[in-house]
Amino acid sequence: MKEKIRYTCGAVEQAPTYEAAIYKATSDLLTSGVVSAAELDSLAKEIKEEKSHRAIDKDAVVFYGNPREKLNQPFLAYLYLRGGMTYNQQTVHHVFTFCARDNAQHSHILDMIIRFTRSEKDNLSCQSMVDWFKDVL
Repeated sequence: MKEKIRYTCGAVEQAPTYEAAIYKATSDLLTSGVVSAAELDSLAKEIKEEKSHRAIDKDAVVFYGNPREKLNQPFLAYLYLRGGMTYNQQTVHHVFTFCARDNAQHSHILDMIIRFTRSEKDNLSCQSMVDWFKDVL
């Protein structure tokens, strides 16, 4: 049986840094024990050191870590920033953060994010994310 990937979404006015965006995006997952504070700290450090991010378009960015076998549970978090956040000298409003257990799962999640943003590019929201991802993760 394919392992379920936990996903969550939220919206806030803004985040001052990418680290703050990661923690805001994953706060529900942290509270429910899907991801630990140590895993998030490791992810934020990895993103900073390895520049583990990918711009999907001028308004969205994906932050991810290398696959981790010892991950509590694979996850995907989406955060809508109403006021935006400056990242790489651009203002972004849509932040995706994920971590997978292996390379195949990593590629699958990244592919699904890209498909989602292309399919819903004029309607990116928490509700569209939940509706779209419920059947593909």
